[in-house]
Amino acid sequence: MEFLTKLALKRQSVTIIAMLLVIAVGIFSFRSLEAELFPEVELNLIAISASYPAAGPEAIVEEITKPIELAITSLPSVDNISSTSSEGQTFILVEYPVGTDMKSSEASIKNKINTINLPQGMEFEVIRFAPGERPILELSISSTKNISELQQFIEETIVTSLEAIEGVQSIELSGNTEKQIAIQLDIDKTSAMGLSPSQVARIIKNNDFSIPTGSIFNSGTMVNIRGVHQITSLNKLNQLPIKVGDSPASTLIRLSDIAIVEFLRAPTSSIARTNGIPSILLSVSKAKDASTISITEKALTTLEKTELPPGTKLKIIYNAGPEIQSQLNTLAQEATWGFFFAVFVVFLFLLKPRPSIFIGIKESIRPTIIIATSIPLSILVGIILLNIQDLTLNFMTLGGLAIAVGRVVDDSIVVLESVYRHIQKGENRFQATLDGTIEVSSAITASTLATVVVFVPLGFIPGLVGSFFFPFSLAVTYALIGSLFVALTIIPVLGLILLRNNKETATGSIDHYETSGWIQRLYKPILSWTLGHKLATIIISISLTVSSMGLLTIIPIVFFPSGDEKQISASFKTRPGAPSEEILGYITLFETHLDTLRQPGFVKDYLTVIGSGAFSPGGGPPQFGGVRTITTITISNDAPGNLIDNLRDTFPSNQNYSITFEEINTGGPPNEGVEIQITGSDYTKVKETSELLSKRVETIDGVVNIETNISGSQSEITTEINPDQAIQLGLSSKDVSVQVSDAITTKQLGTLLIDGNVTKVILQPVTNINSGISTLENLIIVGSDNSGIKNVPLKELAEISVKSSPRIISRINSQRAATITGEISGRNTQAINNDIQAIIDSMTMPVGVDVQLGGAFTQISEGFRDIGIAIGSGIALVSIVMIGFLGSIRNPVIIVLSLPLALIGMLTALAITNQSLGLPAMMGVLLLIGIIVTNTVVLISFIEQLREKGFTILNAIIEASTIRLRPILMTAFTTSFALLPLAAFTHSEGGLISTELAIAVIGGLVSSTALTLILVPVLYELFHGIIPKKIENSLQFFRRKRKFQIKD
Repeated sequence: MEFLTKLALKRQSVTIIAMLLVIAVGIFSFRSLEAELFPEVELNLIAISASYPAAGPEAIVEEITKPIELAITSLPSVDNISSTSSEGQTFILVEYPVGTDMKSSEASIKNKINTINLPQGMEFEVIRFAPGERPILELSISSTKNISELQQFIEETIVTSLEAIEGVQSIELSGNTEKQIAIQLDIDKTSAMGLSPSQVARIIKNNDFSIPTGSIFNSGTMVNIRGVHQITSLNKLNQLPIKVGDSPASTLIRLSDIAIVEFLRAPTSSIARTNGIPSILLSVSKAKDASTISITEKALTTLEKTELPPGTKLKIIYNAGPEIQSQLNTLAQEATWGFFFAVFVVFLFLLKPRPSIFIGIKESIRPTIIIATSIPLSILVGIILLNIQDLTLNFMTLGGLAIAVGRVVDDSIVVLESVYRHIQKGENRFQATLDGTIEVSSAITASTLATVVVFVPLGFIPGLVGSFFFPFSLAVTYALIGSLFVALTIIPVLGLILLRNNKETATGSIDHYETSGWIQRLYKPILSWTLGHKLATIIISISLTVSSMGLLTIIPIVFFPSGDEKQISASFKTRPGAPSEEILGYITLFETHLDTLRQPGFVKDYLTVIGSGAFSPGGGPPQFGGVRTITTITISNDAPGNLIDNLRDTFPSNQNYSITFEEINTGGPPNEGVEIQITGSDYTKVKETSELLSKRVETIDGVVNIETNISGSQSEITTEINPDQAIQLGLSSKDVSVQVSDAITTKQLGTLLIDGNVTKVILQPVTNINSGISTLENLIIVGSDNSGIKNVPLKELAEISVKSSPRIISRINSQRAATITGEISGRNTQAINNDIQAIIDSMTMPVGVDVQLGGAFTQISEGFRDIGIAIGSGIALVSIVMIGFLGSIRNPVIIVLSLPLALIGMLTALAITNQSLGLPAMMGVLLLIGIIVTNTVVLISFIEQLREKGFTILNAIIEASTIRLRPILMTAFTTSFALLPLAAFTHSEGGLISTELAIAVIGGLVSSTALTLILVPVLYELFHGIIPKKIENSLQFFRRKRKFQIKD
């Protein structure tokens, strides 16, 4: 790097222009970066959601779940397949190895399912998950008008205007109604005429078509022929002819003779209520590369210009734009404060109160300005590199830059201090600047490169952890690369221009200042004592490190910190078969309680969505066993911290319903709850183990709302068809079952172009079949046209009985399974994990039954394992870099042995501030490794330089440690004070990640810096002086002994 410094000093004007260019390009890059809340993350999960109305869980498994599972198993790279089947629906989750092309996998699954012979009327959807896929804007619109009129206004005015905004991918409505044609078929009449609902449906479909039928020559020109008959009005549909019977005397009737055909408006898939008032929820999703902030700003501007009808109210339930801007502004503001704190610390260290405070201030201002310049320049270089890679400015990348503010100053401090020292000795300013920079260039290059390689393994960490933290590591790395080039080019040039020789300081007295200042006078006796008591120093260091590990018993261990959440999600689950009136009654009771919380201002608003549109803002699969209902509660800053616990206590689960409360964490990967998976080939053993284990887990403190997905059963009517009887009607057993389904279930017939509008058509049987099992027995089954037998009651063809069947059937990798789930409330996640594992270990599991922990416990174990591997790999890479730069194995060993000293302060700081030990704190360990390496390399490299000048090992250690004391302390203090705003003042979700990380780094810096200045000199003398001398003495002894033996 020497040539860079020489080139910069010789071409000062070019260097200054380059600096101004970096500033301009950096500002432009910053304005060009898209701002998002989350880094771009793709999960290795694909889900298949399939529905088959009126089918029981066992039928769903046999006819849908198993065929799909079998088909997917044959696809390449599938890791695990789990499924949950309940009445009328199944949810299959497919897990792939990390790094799989999920877009291609999604297409493969769709293609594979389309090749399977699945029941007619079954519908499926393939879903690819990703964190942060919540809509960027959610609006609730309510009105004194009826929902139909409100919906028409929303669709024609609001939706149309929002869809015109560039970057909007889709707009979804919940709680809206849909205009459709209902054909209410009289089953009694059709049965008497020998018509089945499926025959009527086929007649309707066959009379609405437009198909090519060939082509002919007409007047010398080839003309296409198309056969057309379209039902374009309600009258045409009513007058549709239907032939009854197949004889010449067959009767011709109209559809209106056997059905009432009319327009109806019905909820599409869900019902929405805002603060207890019926409403429509409008959700806006953006395209992948679109800007959230830009879209939301344009959307709000559009809404402000929209004139709402009288009595119509619009509420913003969620707006990602201001939330992103707020979090990024907070981090930027605290990074700015960190910059000023760092500059102030540098100023204090450079301040010399003698001969007068005014002269000291005057002499300190110039070097302080130089250091102050290095921080924004390094950060701007990082921003330029982020922009080149087309990364977004999110809470991880900006958090990385904010954290880097405290680290990028280190290289510049070391260079400036070295240049300053040479200039103050009275050397030629150009040569002093060059010599001072070259003297430390190798050390700062090695330390910066070591810090960079520490983060390299994060690029290879699989899963969610790697995806979230790799952008953070890139931001820090790019800023560090910038700091190195700034330190080796810009700082020397600015030093040459701004620094002056202090005439008040005699030549050579700078060495006296550096070795005899008040800090040095305090440090020297401590250093002398430790060098004279090496064993005691090492034992004390080891004891402190080991003792600090005991703090892990009181520090909460979590996956990701949870912040002051602004929203709570309440997920309802009702008993199977509960009527809609009962469900609505429970929800109304809950909403009434929320209204009481609105009065003191604890709750701002709440939105309840009932039905298939009710998906938790926090994500997750559909809920089974009842109607899906989600209430999203927006809380105020005045709400008590234990609000969610109060809600749990007020609405505990009972036999009629359960409510699961979840903090909506928008600042990082979703924090999961308790999850225990029990698998086995024997369903009875799996069920018994699940029920026993769930009862024991319920007793654990901090675990609430424990549920098992196979507890309970439901009644099911089975119709076992006699094939011998069915064949006499010209029907198969399946044909009879289809007729039963047609007589009970509403069917979708597709769409018709009615009055110019595409309109859905449903066939709705009207019968008294739901009034009891006896009416089912008397249901008329219509024989085929060729059977000669027309109308036979179902009881003559089938044995009808009531049986008990499971409500939910779970499978994991084709084995029957049970899942125990619950929430974690107010207790250390790792401690709960230990308690549950102890319960599992104390139980004697039946043969063939396997129990595995999942959820939050898997998150923690896998996340910490991955970070642990990254730390170990980082240390190995640092050692390789150190060996390359320092040319010795002993020095890297000294550096590695000094790293555990950071744990003392880190764990102590987390314990004192009541912070948790999560992945952000573990990331702090990686950053600490880089900082400790910087300080240690600066010290060891100077010791080596003094030894080359003829100093003895002991004298070189004392001299180098005393002279390098100030830059090492400057590095530690400026880094700590730069991080102080992040550690003390942040409360938002993304900020909490930086808070935990900053506290860990500050604490680790305090202990590592203090002990590095003590332990590293001791270790250096041991490895370079005492141990080699003892080895040499031992070798000489053996050589002499061998010589005597030869003589003998």
